[in-house]
Amino acid sequence: MGLQVSDLHFTYDEGTELFHGLSFEVASGERIALIGSNGSGKSTLLLLIAGLLVPSKGRVVLDGRTIHPSRTPLAQARGHIGLALQQPERQLFANTVAEDIAFGPTQIGVPKEEVAARVEEASALVGLSKALLQRSPFTLSSGEARRAALAGILAMHPQLLLLDEPTAGLDAGMTQQFILQVNHFVASLGSTLLLVTHDPEVAAALCQRAVALEAGQIRYDGPLDGAAAAGWLTTAAWSVTEELARRDPAWVAHARQDEAIAAAAMWFRSRQGDVSVMATTPRFPRFNGAPLGGDRTEPLSQWKEGGT
Repeated sequence: MGLQVSDLHFTYDEGTELFHGLSFEVASGERIALIGSNGSGKSTLLLLIAGLLVPSKGRVVLDGRTIHPSRTPLAQARGHIGLALQQPERQLFANTVAEDIAFGPTQIGVPKEEVAARVEEASALVGLSKALLQRSPFTLSSGEARRAALAGILAMHPQLLLLDEPTAGLDAGMTQQFILQVNHFVASLGSTLLLVTHDPEVAAALCQRAVALEAGQIRYDGPLDGAAAAGWLTTAAWSVTEELARRDPAWVAHARQDEAIAAAAMWFRSRQGDVSVMATTPRFPRFNGAPLGGDRTEPLSQWKEGGT
């Protein structure tokens, strides 16, 4: 599902203007990481695209159908859009997890027999047991609730998948499982993906393009290769810096920001599979004594200090 956002304006109820002429396009099947600091407008943009918020001006077009300003095809378009909120408990409401997963496909007219098959498929994809499907969604842990919410979205087979920080609160193992699940789903259906995340590992594993927002404006739109996305590299650099600071507080006192960004650039580009990098200065970490290339998936907490 292709997406065009043109001259988008949006002002919050209290009068604060966020978007003032925002424009960008997404090709069908493209995977994009929406990045930027808190308050930059990432979550609000997803809500506008999904039709849950209304812009004051501008156009949102999905596969040639104008969602804004004309809201006529919105109900039909929503059947092709899957939105995972930042707080998944906000979208869980049914008596059981199974009923919650079944709600979406039922509402868009999927036959009863197929709904049951989709519930089974989606729950298996996200690792929910059959016993858990019979529980109330309000008894779930945060990780289970996040997976249940994702299952309800995947059961709709959306052509456009909007995910708002879907791995927040998940441990390293669950994050890697989530990456595999989404990659499999998006590849099998050819869905378009817009992913809001602060996690460079998740972005690198799922997306090829980055759109960086700052104060409601696009500051970068291009390949998610780490070297060019300066704003994103700064975010990744602080992840590196935090780990180095924990191991060697004196490092931060002498390090310059460009050194932190250089460290993040090496790590991030290697996670993309573009280069094989070995940190050669004691200031930079290395990954379990191995080059940072390949398909290594260990989190930052498993990095080792040192160089060769």
